[in-house]
Amino acid sequence: MNGVGAPGVSSGGGGGGSGSARCSITKLIVVSTAIFLAVGRPVTVLIAVGALNGLILPIGLAAMLIASRKTTLLNGYVHSRMLTAAGAVVALAMAALGAYAVGAELVRLVR
Repeated sequence: MNGVGAPGVSSGGGGGGSGSARCSITKLIVVSTAIFLAVGRPVTVLIAVGALNGLILPIGLAAMLIASRKTTLLNGYVHSRMLTAAGAVVALAMAALGAYAVGAELVRLVR
């Protein structure tokens, strides 16, 4: 081993990572377990959370499309209007499907 690895990841031995990172991970596990116990259906919760994640992708795509029109960010590159329009259509479709999925999964989660 040359000791090169991901930050905060131990390459063997004990420990690895900072104390605050361990505390945050522990809190995440405790909160997640509490939610799963309260709802009682972990698979349904995971599917609902996946549906919520489906709303993040169109936001990221929209941000990239806006940034692609800023020539100062891209050293003079100009993203074509046709590609931007096609990306906008895709982002809107993804947002609509994501909203539908969130609505359907939240209804299933509440039942």
